Amino acid sequence: MNSRLNLPLLILFAVAVAAGFWLFNPYALYFLNDDFIHIPLSKDGVLFQRKSFRPICDLSIAFDYFLWKKNAVGYHITNVLLHVFNTLLVYLFSVRLHKRYSSIPKWINIGIATLFFIYPFHSESIYWIIGRSGSLGTLFFLLSSIFYLKRKEDRLAFTWSALFFSIGLLTYESIWIFPMIAFFISWKDAKDNANGIKKEAKYCIVLFIVFFVFLLVRYITLGELVGDYEASGFKNIHVVELVLNGVRLVVRSFTPPMQSAIGFYLALGLILLTVTYLFFIFLNKKSKRLLPHLIACFLISLLPYLSLGIDTHGVEGERFLYLPSVFACVFLINFIVTIVPKQNIQILVFAFVFGYCIFFLSASQKKYFIASNITRKTMVEINLIKGKSLLYVDSLPEEYEGALIFRLGFKEGVQWIGSESEIKNITVTSSKSNWNKLPEHYNVNYKDTSYFSYKKILTSTKNAEDKAAIFFEDSCMIVVK
Repeated sequence: MNSRLNLPLLILFAVAVAAGFWLFNPYALYFLNDDFIHIPLSKDGVLFQRKSFRPICDLSIAFDYFLWKKNAVGYHITNVLLHVFNTLLVYLFSVRLHKRYSSIPKWINIGIATLFFIYPFHSESIYWIIGRSGSLGTLFFLLSSIFYLKRKEDRLAFTWSALFFSIGLLTYESIWIFPMIAFFISWKDAKDNANGIKKEAKYCIVLFIVFFVFLLVRYITLGELVGDYEASGFKNIHVVELVLNGVRLVVRSFTPPMQSAIGFYLALGLILLTVTYLFFIFLNKKSKRLLPHLIACFLISLLPYLSLGIDTHGVEGERFLYLPSVFACVFLINFIVTIVPKQNIQILVFAFVFGYCIFFLSASQKKYFIASNITRKTMVEINLIKGKSLLYVDSLPEEYEGALIFRLGFKEGVQWIGSESEIKNITVTSSKSNWNKLPEHYNVNYKDTSYFSYKKILTSTKNAEDKAAIFFEDSCMIVVK
């Protein structure tokens, strides 16, 4: 295996990174869904919002508000910067992991970081402002893991690892798996050195104590160890649903949203064949040391989301895959270089994989751009409504192929973005548009069909003095006064 990063590989990695930056363009994005709820709360210094225990995430949003106020672009720049920093940490994590457990060319670590950077199936953490909780949780997980892997070389490394883990517990539930990953690493190391069992046990005990103290503080603060939203499946013990959620999470970690069940099961079959091939056909000495363990760590990283599952038809829930995608990327690159020893062929395989990722990342970008266009134009038009105290909203769109729009946060958004408007009361309905439901007649003021099909707009001549309405008829936004 060639250990040098040659020019074709360098060009391939550079093109992939450039494509990633192009597709993460923050200037076409806007506030979505409960961004309209959490940003004003964070601005006011409210922590532990809606019975969540993520004060670090809340503080990051508050800092963004201090810098950017109501300019959504700034918040999205922060999301991109978090992703860039995480990509650098993935590189360092990969270097440390392979230095300890596998002898591979150093350029492969660059390939792993590049794949993570353009990985399309964790897009929600990048394109949705509040979705950054997944990025923040992963940031502290990677810092904790990097220092934990250095614990035998640096006396302070474990202290730093425990510190970053403690901070990470205040960001997102994804980091809850770290004590299990640390135990897995210590168990593997203890097998290689029987004399280190007691010391490894001490490391793990400290981490589990930190986690126990966190749960105690969480219980005192919120009155619960785990929220109903995150753990309803565990509380009600729906074993079959948990298993199905796990299958969905595994498949969606490597494949795009699919409308067809046939495509989903084909993807599942391909994953099972790959695992079977790995374990029973091509287990050489190098792969025995790392690949099976990467699979185990990947499966562990999915545990916090078993109760929630993921949308198989859209991009909703992809923030759950942000941390698991770290192990998915390390595994995929290791698997490729294991089964394809010749670098010339590796370049072709990498080109295919990177092209696959860029194609579906572009598809995700389009969904969030369309969703952002809807929320932005809706708020702009509401701000143009003058002299109206009552607002009727009919058939408010909740999402666009998984990119959340106004499932939550519409009324809060009107109050926050349109803080200078005179609207005091808002009535929202979700049934099919029916203009006859309203007590007055309205004139069409604005219609947007730039992204959606448009069939018919009804007009009339009278205009209510104190009322306005917005219709989303056939997915076409119609503002009437």
